Amino acid sequence: MKKWKRMLAVLLAAFMVAGIMQTEVFALDTAALDNMYQGGLTLIDTALNSECGYGNEWQVITLARAGKLSYEKAEQYYASLEAKVRENGSSKFDPTYMSTREILAVVAIGKDPTSVAGYNLLEPLGDLDYVTANGYNTMYGSMNALVALDTKNYTIPDVSVANKTTREALIQNILTTDVVATGGWSWDGTTMDADETAMAIQALAPYYNSNANVKTAVDNALIALSLAQNADGSFNDSYYNVSNTGTTIQVLIALSTLGIDAQTDARFIKGDKTILDALHGFYNEGSGFRVSATGEIVNALSTAQGTYGLNAYQRLVAGKTAFYNMSDATPINDPSSEQSTSATEASTEATTAAKKDDTPKTGDTMPVVLLAGMALFAASGAVYLSRKKNMQ
Repeated sequence: MKKWKRMLAVLLAAFMVAGIMQTEVFALDTAALDNMYQGGLTLIDTALNSECGYGNEWQVITLARAGKLSYEKAEQYYASLEAKVRENGSSKFDPTYMSTREILAVVAIGKDPTSVAGYNLLEPLGDLDYVTANGYNTMYGSMNALVALDTKNYTIPDVSVANKTTREALIQNILTTDVVATGGWSWDGTTMDADETAMAIQALAPYYNSNANVKTAVDNALIALSLAQNADGSFNDSYYNVSNTGTTIQVLIALSTLGIDAQTDARFIKGDKTILDALHGFYNEGSGFRVSATGEIVNALSTAQGTYGLNAYQRLVAGKTAFYNMSDATPINDPSSEQSTSATEASTEATTAAKKDDTPKTGDTMPVVLLAGMALFAASGAVYLSRKKNMQ
């Protein structure tokens, strides 16, 4: 009997590590989760009342993906971005690294990234040397480019360069750069970094079911992330080696993108704590997310990160597309225009109805002479007239 119990315990542990067993026992209270999420959205929206323009990409993306960005703010941001593009005289932004957050913001608000102030923001991504040389490393640039291109499965621009970008090349760069033998990715090539690993998973997720090498790499990375998770459900960054909102959020987005519920998957429950419990520990009611659980610093970036991470999770639970899968993103319409259209439609419907009401009923237009004639046959035709009236 003891032997069987030991074997059962081993199997149970194996299932837990593999993430086969799931539970909802430790789920963060739904009301607390929603309060944190809605609180973050409100704070971001309020902050954009005073400034909404170039540089506020993550705030714009967050609200847009949550369906909470107003038409006015969307247009304000877009106008500011157009001005920046004209100022650059180019679709390339920061020369020190390959930035794609502008593309994400444009797509999120339902605009066309191939035509912004006369420039195609996707065009630079067609040059693989630009993508890999202008990132912090080839890995970072490849991840960003792949995420941007896959927001709506865009065709990679065919540019006149020797080394053209392909999705296969971007994937291969990720699979062969900074890979840690024990699973995951690392900035220094030795110790798994939760940030980089989570971002790599986000970029590779669309190819998980179609590319065997991607699946193997991601599966190994998930094991590494599970082992790296702290007892409070959070994750440490590799630079300061302290738990923080940014790193924890990246892992939450990665899991949500893969369809893994961070509240119920046993691989990411430590004791009775989940990633969402950790985020709740980072949150200050009424002021936003702190950078770290122990610090008192609340800033705009951490608040945006915490909130769009929760949006990624909420999208998973609601059965919506992943956070970076923006195939569902549509233009944000002017509500005043919609009201005007609705009023016009209502007026048209009312006019049509009135015309219908004014249309004489069958028999009302019948000539008086005919009526007089029919009166002569009233006695003999009463039954017939009764039937005809019922059919009209």
